[in-house]
Amino acid sequence: MDGTPLARIITDGTTAERNRSGILIVRFLFSGPARVGLLHADPHPGNFRLLADGRLGVLDFGAVDRLPDGFPPFFGKLLRLMHTDGDLEEVEDELRAHGFLREGVSVDLAALRAFLAPLAEPSKVDSFKFSREWLRNEATRFTDLRSSSIARRLNLPPSYVLIHRVSTAGVGVLCQLECEGPFRAEVLQWMPGYTEPAEPAEPAEPAGPAEPAGPAEPAAPGQPPGSARTARPTADGSAAKPARPAQPRRRPKPAAQVPAAQPTTVQPNTVQPPAARSAAARSAAAPQRYVPESPA
Repeated sequence: MDGTPLARIITDGTTAERNRSGILIVRFLFSGPARVGLLHADPHPGNFRLLADGRLGVLDFGAVDRLPDGFPPFFGKLLRLMHTDGDLEEVEDELRAHGFLREGVSVDLAALRAFLAPLAEPSKVDSFKFSREWLRNEATRFTDLRSSSIARRLNLPPSYVLIHRVSTAGVGVLCQLECEGPFRAEVLQWMPGYTEPAEPAEPAEPAGPAEPAGPAEPAAPGQPPGSARTARPTADGSAAKPARPAQPRRRPKPAAQVPAAQPTTVQPNTVQPPAARSAAARSAAAPQRYVPESPA
């Protein structure tokens, strides 16, 4: 495959190339499960190329996680709770429901928030810059005694092993690129469960009974019964002025009498066939011989 290897962009690439590569890698990793139900599970610099037309070239699909329904909504809900400082007990319940906390294992909720918050940081702000310095700080925090205690209490279910591998290895590649961009929009676009389900709409109130019409006015002299108009009350409740009597309709003039159409007789076809026409034409065009009259 042609293109510039990602390793060369990491060492000698421009800022625009670094940022472009970072956005494309995040888009590729997060959109794959939603588009084709597959997650590329081996994101390292040797498997990516930046093509001349700006696209991202990807190699080695030997390690792939099958996610036919996309990313589990659990991740989107957990991100939302961390982004909005949600209820920590709800975070604990989600972790237990998906096997990250086994039965009988207790955890300090404040330490749990301190452990998970930095993992959600890149998708919390509109624009984030990955860097080696940020990664070193995260590694130092992870090896802290308090955080390490939380890490030992957490369990990684087998169904989430490859997703965890992609998240950690992918963050490492982005930090090597030292790229910056709107990663929040890229992640949340393909992350189900982040948006809360819409509340059902309240039923509409039934309409009240219709107001009765006002008394009908008597018909004017010479006007047929039933043609009087109904007087409607005004806004202040007083009777409105009587409606103007309806004018009698004029009778339409009788339409002009149109004579009935006579039946049409189709004349038989008098056109002679080509052979008959030719014989008649030859007979008419032939010279007439003169026959003298015999003497009486």
